[in-house]
Amino acid sequence: MRYLIYISILFLLLLNSGCGTVFGGKINYCQSHKPKKGEPRRELNPAALSADVLLGLFVFEIPTAIDFIDGGVYYHCQNAKTDSIHKADSVKLSLPPPPPLPPPPPQSSGISISSDLAQYIFPQLNISLEYLWNRIAIGAYAGIIQPSTTFSVNPFANGQYTNPGTVYTGNAFKLYFKRYDLRKPKRYWCLQLVYKSEWFNNVTFYDQPTEELKISYTMSEKAHVYGFDILRGYEIGGDGGLLLDFFYGFGIHNRIMFNNVTAAKGSPYYPYQPTQLGPFGYTIAPITPVIGFKIGIKYVVKHKIDN
Repeated sequence: MRYLIYISILFLLLLNSGCGTVFGGKINYCQSHKPKKGEPRRELNPAALSADVLLGLFVFEIPTAIDFIDGGVYYHCQNAKTDSIHKADSVKLSLPPPPPLPPPPPQSSGISISSDLAQYIFPQLNISLEYLWNRIAIGAYAGIIQPSTTFSVNPFANGQYTNPGTVYTGNAFKLYFKRYDLRKPKRYWCLQLVYKSEWFNNVTFYDQPTEELKISYTMSEKAHVYGFDILRGYEIGGDGGLLLDFFYGFGIHNRIMFNNVTAAKGSPYYPYQPTQLGPFGYTIAPITPVIGFKIGIKYVVKHKIDN
């Protein structure tokens, strides 16, 4: 009697399961999903459908409905797009998880304050303030131009009216952008914008074009200088204390000058009359060599960034 009950239960389970589901093998994605627009249609399996209809006569065609629901009544098929996606997903799931990424390098920021000692030769009192972020630095320079107490004219000039040397009073301003090297973080390239406002009043100059002729004249001048510098530099120290910064390069500085000759005379034997009396102006834009040596302090802080 017990075995008869077991056989009856097994028979009912078989009747309530589709033949395609039980005997047709594993149902793939293409069988169990309705094809989308443009995909090939699924083909019915006549053997599975016939068996479902015959066995379903006793249990209200439940096996037929089950096979249509889970796709067992159709032939095995393959859709390249959907099956490849699911195959790729299964491969991904089977692979081990990737190792964690290494922590990013710490970011750094800092400030520095310095003065260019080379500018004191002219002389020009100056100060520079700079902000650093990783490999980028932005800075500003301010200088006060003073007339020299050592000599009042440029001894190398052919005509003092064209290059009066260190007699100027004025102001100088510079804005600059630095980018430090990746492999050599103490070296950098720099682009620097330059502007100066200079003047002097009633200064007497002496020129001697020939051995016999000597000329003296009194002149006032206002000048504006603007241009840019391209520099290559190297820093020593500066992570948390003393900073030494050496740089060199060249610049193109356009100078606009407005002169006013108030008096001029030559030697007693060769009276001299200047060709232009009164105000006149002109512009020159030479390529200027640039060299400097800054000393100051620099403080850098490193910031740790969490993943």
